[in-house]
Amino acid sequence: MEILDLLDELETKILNARHGMFLAKNEAIIDKEEIMDSLDVIRKMINEKYKILKSRLEQDETGSAKQPAFLQQNIESRYEANDEARDIVSQAKKQAQDIKNEIDDYADKVLQNLKLTIAKFKRKLLKLDTIVDVSRDRIQKTAHYAEIEEEEVESDSKD
Repeated sequence: MEILDLLDELETKILNARHGMFLAKNEAIIDKEEIMDSLDVIRKMINEKYKILKSRLEQDETGSAKQPAFLQQNIESRYEANDEARDIVSQAKKQAQDIKNEIDDYADKVLQNLKLTIAKFKRKLLKLDTIVDVSRDRIQKTAHYAEIEEEEVESDSKD
C-alpha cells in the first residue's frame, strides 16, 4: 500500500469517527490503537523509501556501485532499439523524399505533355479559323457574283 493510500485511509477513519453526545461538532471519538497502527505503517514506509533514495544518491555520488547485469543489458538494448528506430525513421524520410521527387517529376512530365497538346490544338484551331474565314469569303464572293449575274440576266431580258 502506498503512503498516500494510507493517508487517505487515516482521513476516512477520522471523518467516520463516532460523535459523542456531549462533544462539540468538530470533536469525535477515535480508536487510538487503530490510528497509531496506521501512523506506524506510514512511518515505516517513509523510512524504507528514505533509505532507498539515500542509497541511490550515494551510489550516484560515488559511482562505485554498478548496475546489475540485467539492468545494464536492458539499457543497452534500449539504446540499440533507439538507434534502430532512428535508422528506420531516417530511411522512411529518405524514401518519402524519393517518392515526392518521383511524383514531382511525373507531374512535370504530364504538364509538359499537356502544354505540347495545347500548342498543337492552338495551331489546329488557327488553321481551322483560317479555313472558316476563307470559306466565308468564298460564300460571300459567290453570292456577290450570283447577284451580278442575276442583274445581268434581268437587264438582258429587259432589252
